[in-house]
Amino acid sequence: MMINTMQKKNGSLIAAVIITFNPDIKKVIDLVNSISYECHHIYIIDNNSKEIHLLQDFIDGVKNITLIINETNQGIAAAQNQGINASVASGMDFTLMFDQDSLPKKGFISGLIRGYNLVSINKNVAAVGPNLFDSRYNFNYSFLILDKLGFREKYIPEPDETNPVEVSCLIASGLLINNSCLQRVGLMDEALFIDYVDTEWCLRCKSYNYHIFLIPNITLEHEIGDSNISLWKYKVPVHSPWRRYYRVRNGFKLVTMKHVPKLLSIREIIFSFIHQIILLANTRDSKYFKYYLNSVKDAFRKL
Repeated sequence: MMINTMQKKNGSLIAAVIITFNPDIKKVIDLVNSISYECHHIYIIDNNSKEIHLLQDFIDGVKNITLIINETNQGIAAAQNQGINASVASGMDFTLMFDQDSLPKKGFISGLIRGYNLVSINKNVAAVGPNLFDSRYNFNYSFLILDKLGFREKYIPEPDETNPVEVSCLIASGLLINNSCLQRVGLMDEALFIDYVDTEWCLRCKSYNYHIFLIPNITLEHEIGDSNISLWKYKVPVHSPWRRYYRVRNGFKLVTMKHVPKLLSIREIIFSFIHQIILLANTRDSKYFKYYLNSVKDAFRKL
């Protein structure tokens, strides 16, 4: 594999951070190939995957890719922080986060940079991110715009929309972080382990008067959940009972955070309960009930 190092463009050096945990190796390779010509460095942070040696063989000898393998699953937040710290320590201006199953198209990174340069002229911008498309079910994900009380508006970009839109939250995959904001805002909250990590960080940025922007004409193919359950006009993502444990537990943790609107956290707690009932009814897997009880018990014990 031949990888070119991107020259410093418009004063910007960019490091990509890819988080892996038992990934489809081919998808990770496709992701690396799709971003390698626009990144100065790529950090792959692996949380103790079973077949990570296959990825090691692929990147062996490539100078601008660093693979960091954790001996245990540290959680997505801790792995993201490892990558972010490496990016900052190496003098990068931006850190671009990716999940293992995302696939950007050519020009993705330069498009985000153009969007960032446009919105950061008069505002302190912590991060920008792309429009998200799930090719499995042929739909675009919605984005949240919250007021100070936590009342929410769902926003879905129009296909031909080009102007950046300020939103309250973006998901981590495809998130282009301005490294200069990290000294004030801080890193990802490792206590959350996996769920709501990106949501909490974005809302924390907003509490420090930083702005978060969606760049609607830049699209990232991304999969949320192992599958989806269609219920009327809604799509309920299906995660494992183990993953749902963190979703439920962390909903309660959000209540204690001053920068998270109370209406948002209460809504997440209620909807997590509803989602759990839907998953239990559709899968008949009693583990959803068991993990839900454990998550609520652990949440109250720590609260």
